[in-house]
Amino acid sequence: MKDSEEFIPIDHLEATVDSDPMVSNDPDRTTGREAHVTPNRSKAGTQCSDGSPRHRESVGQTPISQQPLGRSARQTIEKTCRAFVDAWKDAQQPPDLKEFLTGDHGSDDIRDLLVGELVKLDLEFREALDASLDEEAYVSQLPEYREAIHQAFHRSDAGIEETKFIDGGKPAGADLIHRRASDPNARYRPTKLHARGGLGAVYRARDQELNRIVALKEILPEHSDKPQFQEKFLFEAEITGALEHPGIVPVYGLGRYSDKQPYYAMRFIRGQSFGDRIRAFHEHNRSPNASTYYDREFRALLRRLSDACNAMHFAHEHGVLHRDLKPDNVMLGDYGETLVVDWGLAKQIESRGEDAPLPNEETLLGMRGRDDSSKTRQGAIVGTPMYMSPEQAMGRVEDLDGRTDIYSLGAILFYIVTGERPVHGKTSVDVIQNVRVGKIRHVHDVAPSAPGALASICRKAMSLDANDRYATAIEFSDDIERWVNDELVIAHADHESVLERSGRLIRRYRSWTIAGAVSMIAIALVAVSAAFLVNRAREQERVAKLQADQHKRDAVERYRQSREAIDTWLVQSSDALEFFPGTQAVREQLLQRAVRDYERLSEERSDDPNLELERGRALVRIGDLMQMQNDEQSAAAYFDKAMDVFRSGFGDPNLDVPYRSEAANVLVRQGVSSVNLRRVDDAERDFQNAIESLKQIAAKTKDPLPTKVHASAHHNLGKLLASIDPQRAIDHLAAALERYRECDDPYDSTVGLGVAHTHDLLGQIYRDLGSYEDALRSLTTGKTLLEPLVRDQPDHPEFLNALASLDVSSAEVFRDQGLDGQSTIALRLAIDHYRELRAALPGVPRYAENLAVALTNLSLVLHETGWNVQADEVAGEADQILSELVRTYGESPRILEAYASCQDARGQILTDLSEDPGDAANVAVNLFLKLTDQARRELAEGTSAEERVTRLFDRLAIAQSHLAQQAHRQGDFTGAKLQFEESLQRLASLMEIQGEIPRLVSAMAEVHQRYAILLNELGDEDDLTHFRTAKNLWEGIGEARTAEHCAQLTWMLATCPDEEMVDLDAAAKFADQAISLSPSNPRFLTNKALVVSFQGKARSALDLLDEAEALGGNKIDRDLFVRSIALEQLGKHDDAQEAFEQGDAWREQQRPFNPDLTRLKNVTKSRQRVSD
Repeated sequence: MKDSEEFIPIDHLEATVDSDPMVSNDPDRTTGREAHVTPNRSKAGTQCSDGSPRHRESVGQTPISQQPLGRSARQTIEKTCRAFVDAWKDAQQPPDLKEFLTGDHGSDDIRDLLVGELVKLDLEFREALDASLDEEAYVSQLPEYREAIHQAFHRSDAGIEETKFIDGGKPAGADLIHRRASDPNARYRPTKLHARGGLGAVYRARDQELNRIVALKEILPEHSDKPQFQEKFLFEAEITGALEHPGIVPVYGLGRYSDKQPYYAMRFIRGQSFGDRIRAFHEHNRSPNASTYYDREFRALLRRLSDACNAMHFAHEHGVLHRDLKPDNVMLGDYGETLVVDWGLAKQIESRGEDAPLPNEETLLGMRGRDDSSKTRQGAIVGTPMYMSPEQAMGRVEDLDGRTDIYSLGAILFYIVTGERPVHGKTSVDVIQNVRVGKIRHVHDVAPSAPGALASICRKAMSLDANDRYATAIEFSDDIERWVNDELVIAHADHESVLERSGRLIRRYRSWTIAGAVSMIAIALVAVSAAFLVNRAREQERVAKLQADQHKRDAVERYRQSREAIDTWLVQSSDALEFFPGTQAVREQLLQRAVRDYERLSEERSDDPNLELERGRALVRIGDLMQMQNDEQSAAAYFDKAMDVFRSGFGDPNLDVPYRSEAANVLVRQGVSSVNLRRVDDAERDFQNAIESLKQIAAKTKDPLPTKVHASAHHNLGKLLASIDPQRAIDHLAAALERYRECDDPYDSTVGLGVAHTHDLLGQIYRDLGSYEDALRSLTTGKTLLEPLVRDQPDHPEFLNALASLDVSSAEVFRDQGLDGQSTIALRLAIDHYRELRAALPGVPRYAENLAVALTNLSLVLHETGWNVQADEVAGEADQILSELVRTYGESPRILEAYASCQDARGQILTDLSEDPGDAANVAVNLFLKLTDQARRELAEGTSAEERVTRLFDRLAIAQSHLAQQAHRQGDFTGAKLQFEESLQRLASLMEIQGEIPRLVSAMAEVHQRYAILLNELGDEDDLTHFRTAKNLWEGIGEARTAEHCAQLTWMLATCPDEEMVDLDAAAKFADQAISLSPSNPRFLTNKALVVSFQGKARSALDLLDEAEALGGNKIDRDLFVRSIALEQLGKHDDAQEAFEQGDAWREQQRPFNPDLTRLKNVTKSRQRVSD
């Protein structure tokens, strides 16, 4: 926390224990198929996924500025940083960075870290003066430190509260931690230094009375002997503790140690600062347009600000001003909390509230003594210049009241809307002078597209005269809520234009106005045009019978135009309405109106074969419309009518090919209808008949239509056979690609999407068969062919959608092979595509759903590779999106399935983090049970696919195994055994249905292994049976065994808790196989190093670890534990202990409750002289 009355934090040295893989520079997208979360089937992996900043040289390489630090290195950096801060405060001009890099600062790594910290400090000072430099400006000054500068600009902050991590190989403050742990007056036992500011340090600590984790704050040793700092520290604690409100961090206790140093304990919060969230929003929206401000994400920022307003209203009612409100002093917790923090500059004023008064003066003096030096003298200027009110800037302390904080809240709103501060100034003096005279920027000068109402709210809240501002924080919040709810904003009432009012009313009554503005206009205008074209087409037919061939051609063209006109208004209105709640009735009206228009086109037979061909096409479109309304019986009837029309034209000397092509097209549609009705045999027959009929006419014409239909028939038959007869499915999909290649126009959207979807489906089938090379070859080819279409036709959303689907499928293949970095990169590409689609079409829930699914998959990859803190952040975003979809769209099976998968992932991640996962795992299992039962009923009724039932059954079995592991870790052994056994039974049933698919076999082996670990812990001799079953299953995969399967076998055979199963020679063999299958994977090299270290081959182990690091591997818990074992064997005890401590620090931060890593930690300790 920032604890001094400085304008800018002076002590924020950051040195986390490893790199943050959450940095991404790619864009966001969605899949065309149903998007599904890939279940987490392997927990053994520990390779770090790729963070990929632009200048990083290799996948997963750890940024130098986040490597563990030794004590001397940390002291050197802190000393230099403090000197730099002093220079900034004393100088008229910014200090020269180069001057602080002269002399001996140790290794190049340490110098890189120092550069990163100096750049971040310089940025903070410059931002306070609104005189920031960009990345290239720093690089031009220090070109040899490009990478360190880049990381300073782009590293993601996963911190807690508004403070920064300080952590190294041996945690800073370790001596103090040990001293406090033995203090007889210490109820709270500090376990780890979490953060530090200018005055105090915050520790993660355990409440020894209530056995809970708390944040413990105490004064830094260098200030502990200064009474004025103790006064300030105690004042902050007592003010914060007296304000009991959900939006203010609760204080649990205040006291003194035996050495008389004060401390206070408060709730430990996981989350990020409001400032970080706002900066991330504007990083994503660098050039916001009008629609940006109506996105859910922007409105969520405003609601967070309203939450902070509620907290401040409470404080004002109880006689407390904050005086330092700014985005970084508002924290956003992981579970929806919004908390105002850092009350170090708070001031007591007259209380307006009737209840819960603050402690009286005598109460406060009881801890602080009689000299109340916490009071601010008249004329003193305290706060942050960019956010302080004019009266603060003038030092008019006695004039301050709640409106002072309202000014600061208005400045925060300005930052939310524009992404910039409201006041300019080259120096802090200039900024303060501009604040004093009310010289603030206008919102529209910075963000021209921003809503006028929000600009008016900012202007009123930041009025120079406090009497012109909102009287209370609640009034300010209410105006924000009015804007969010599309109501009239009081501050903007006199300025609202007719256009603004119309737009507000349309948004407010969205469920009707979407229908009114889109569909009713379409019905009133386009449908009239369609009817006009219909009548004109009929008239042209009559004239054509009497006049020349030219008039006949015109008649056919008018008929075609009328059909296409109906298509156009239907696609642009009805299809869009499908995705908006409350518009289903309007959409049904649109579809029915379209049916009537098409029926007018098709009701009269014609003697002209060209018009009959168009009439048949209109009947096909009516069948399509019936399918859109889930009326398969009526659809089939219209398809039959269309087939009669087309068959009547067989043999026509001029139109035989179009008639036969359309007839084949009807067969394909009838096949799709049969699939929807669960008539698999009928569907196969229809697709096969279409293929056979098209074979006869493909050689007779250069018309692309029969070739496209031929390809579509092969694709649909391949899709039907994918889970029934994979090899036949592959043959038909290959034939579909061959037909698509025969089409001449590579930019035809039908062809482009057909090729992409076919390659995607082929990749998924090959993956299920364990043919990963073929899977990646197909998926890569699909991407290569599709990317030019995405580039050249950026307004075609389905191209981007299909590209995202290929990325997701590629990520799944990489993940199966243990290629974590590649999987992460592919998922980030897909996520970027999905974000782009969601931003362009915010009303389409499928894109939001697929974004959430890709985020969930990414969270699982991060979880499996040890990055649980980052995984939790990603899964939390997915949870937020899906929760909103569930609230909006209710019982949609697709959305519920995605939500269940997300809850399953969150349960695993939070359990590894040693946090309470709550009901996440139970919610997942119960939802999968519900969905599976529902799908079974629908299958019996003929309205659901068998593939969906088996997929849900699979997900249920995996989720149950995760619930079992959670129950095991929580000590519910009976519940764990029950869930493990049910999971194994379900997986066995699936294998009977689908055969021994490698993916299922590996999942079953994983569950057997986890069950065996539980039985071993309980002393049950059946553990050996399950360990052996797991080994046999993995070995039995045979040639289809992946590198990941080999890695799981290696781990089990090397670290199995049942010594009878340990087989280091076999483990070494499987480790070698994993490396040969995936030689660029650092994690597999670490696995081999683990085995050879257990075999006593220390130097070989170290060589393998060095090789892994050279390939981009990160020094995380597993790698460091193995290194510690090898170093101990070589007699390097100090180095071994340092590696052990670094590894355990990582484990404690990222996965403190992971049983595999805990077991490896214990093995490492048992092999050397390492103490806690």
